[in-house]
Amino acid sequence: SDVWQQGDRNKSSVIQGVGADPFGRHDSYVKQVGDENLSTVYQHGSDHIAYLQQAGDENTSDVNQNGKNQESTTYQTGDKNWSKVTQTGSPLMGGNDAYTTQEGYSNRSLTSQDGNLQLSTVFQDGAYNKSTVGQTGLSNSSNVYVVGNNNISNVSQNNND
Repeated sequence: SDVWQQGDRNKSSVIQGVGADPFGRHDSYVKQVGDENLSTVYQHGSDHIAYLQQAGDENTSDVNQNGKNQESTTYQTGDKNWSKVTQTGSPLMGGNDAYTTQEGYSNRSLTSQDGNLQLSTVFQDGAYNKSTVGQTGLSNSSNVYVVGNNNISNVSQNNND
């Protein structure tokens, strides 16, 4: 785990544990530039990767990974943006990927993936945008692209085939 912070009153927590595979590993990279940014990375299981970068003030990001082979990338630029990614997959397969990019002011993104081989991409540029993505099952894919202010997007996918 690597954590790099520049500014005042930034906080970062990284919690990594093992699951069924004692030889599994986790990687997390956190970079925060600005003031009063908050990040949390929780990895349990095996072979997870989390990239998190925040630039600005009062941004919050939370990544929670369980199972195997989860990958999350979060970039937030601006002030008061909030993102949360929760990934849960099989201890044998997993393979969920979530990519979140937010630029601007007070944007909100929530991504939840429960299953295997899910892909979610969220891009929001503006102010007061809200995105919610929920994926359950196998091999779901979604892309959210928002430019502007005060937009709301909701994606719900359930594929258990």
